[in-house]
Formats: sequence, C-alpha cells, structure tokens
Amino acid sequence: MYVDFSVASIIGIIPAIVLLYNLLKKYERPYVEFALFDFGRVGLAFIVGLFAGVVVGVARYVFYEVVTTSQIVEAVILMLLFFPFFEELLKLIILNTKFFHRKFDTVFYGISLGTSIGLMSFVSLALIMLRTTDLGSSPHLVGVLLLVAMNFIFINAFTGSVIAYGVQTGKIWGHLLRAVLFSAINNFLLFPFYRALPTLMYLFLVFALIYSLFTLYLVERKVIPSAIPDKVKKEIREWRKKHGGN
Repeated sequence: MYVDFSVASIIGIIPAIVLLYNLLKKYERPYVEFALFDFGRVGLAFIVGLFAGVVVGVARYVFYEVVTTSQIVEAVILMLLFFPFFEELLKLIILNTKFFHRKFDTVFYGISLGTSIGLMSFVSLALIMLRTTDLGSSPHLVGVLLLVAMNFIFINAFTGSVIAYGVQTGKIWGHLLRAVLFSAINNFLLFPFYRALPTLMYLFLVFALIYSLFTLYLVERKVIPSAIPDKVKKEIREWRKKHGGN
C-alpha cells in the first residue's frame, strides 16, 4: 500500500509542479516588475486543494466502483452530471471564501487549487489501478498512469481557473456551469477507460489528454489574460519592453 501510494504520488507530482511553474513564471520576477500574485496564497491554495482532493479522491473511489459495475446509462449519467458538478462546486466553495476571493489574482489561486485537487484525484484512481495490477508484470502501466495524471491535473487546473475568474467577475454560476461542462466532456472521453473497453480505452485516453492540453492553452491564452486588467497588462508590456523581456 505504501509503495503504491509513493509510486502514484511521484507520477502525479511531476506534471503538477511543471504545470504550476510554467503557468505562473511569466507573472513573477524577472518577467514582471512585481509578482501579480501572493506566493503564500498560491501555496495555501495548493495545500487546501490537497485536503479537498482527499474528499474528491474518496468520492472518486466510490464513483469508480459504481461506474464500473452499474448499467451503462446509469454510469453515463454519473459521469456527465453528478461527479462534475460535485467536483466543481467544491472548488467554488473554496475560491469564494474571503481569503481567496480577491482581485484579478484569484485566477492564480484557482489554478493552484485545481492542480492539487487533480493530483489527489489521480492518486486515488492510481491506487485502485495499482491494487488490481502488478506493476512488475505490467511496466507499461507507469506510462498509462502518467497520461491519466496529466489529464486529471490539466483539466482541474483549467476548471479551477474558470471558476476563479467567475468569482472575480461576479459571474459565478455561469462560469461554474462552464467548468462543469468541460469536466463532463473530459469524463465522457474517459468513459471507455473507466469501463475498461479493450478496443477503445487507450485511444480515448489519448483523446482525453489532447483535450486537456487544449484546456491548458485556454488557461494560458484566454483565462489568465482576461483576468488581468488592461491597465496592468499595459504596465507589464512597457516594463518588459524596457527591460528586454518577452
């Protein structure tokens, strides 16, 4: 059990750290004059997300058992409606607290929160897979788990940023529904994987990874720039031009 948890944690933490570093680095020194977010709050959001991720992980464990044993129609309803709403509503409850509900920097805390929730959600599923499969006899499982980890972490970072942007702008329910929709689409793509459909599971896992990479593009190119006020973006451009930044 301890070995399985260590393996799952190592596989999951690598894409989580790489993701956070690459998304946040452009908004701290030396890319800007002053960091656009509070490092302490980013760290706290990540830690809160780990605890929230345990809740999501337990729910995913139950969810996984039900989905894999229930009728297809019931499983689809659970994957497309219940679980996405539960997961995204939990993010909203956390991000809408006074501590994280600030100004445009809320989006960065949403990314951090979503990343750690995705990490723990992955670990819960990885423990199930490692419990039923011998890693020594199936070394390819490490690659499969890495793809799953990247998908879970990327999609949750995106939905966390969307909900954070909704909290920032006061358009909470519209952005919550948008996050639920994106999460439901991801679950739909993972459906063959959950059901262990031999001819489709790995193909659709690749589709799900491509989809989650697309959501990362949206985070970097759409959500974060939309959250930053035009005045601040102008100051950033001027500072980077003056100091030779990109």
